[in-house]
Amino acid sequence: MDNKNAKYIVIASVLLLLSAYFAFFSGGDVVDETLTNATTQYNCPHCQHLFDMTMASASEAIRAGGITCPSCGKKINDTATASVENRKLRQEREENFTSDEPAPPRPRGGLNIKGR
Repeated sequence: MDNKNAKYIVIASVLLLLSAYFAFFSGGDVVDETLTNATTQYNCPHCQHLFDMTMASASEAIRAGGITCPSCGKKINDTATASVENRKLRQEREENFTSDEPAPPRPRGGLNIKGR
């Protein structure tokens, strides 16, 4: 083996060891605080109550079985429709829709959607 190939092998080995070191001793689960602290406004379809939730608490509630309205206590099954931001985007699309264009796709998603 010549000297040039030996240098490449040593450099590659050092880089591999460094990447393994940083992967093992890095901070672990790093969470972006700006995302988890961002709030989303929801509108309860049962009592029309508007309330804010952080993304972290909304994700936690969805994993636990669904978002519960703080006013009436009922579960919101379709969180995509209950999100005020999603509703505003859908209304803007429908207002800008002309009959010459194909219909915009309807948002889908949420939890426990019955009849689909």
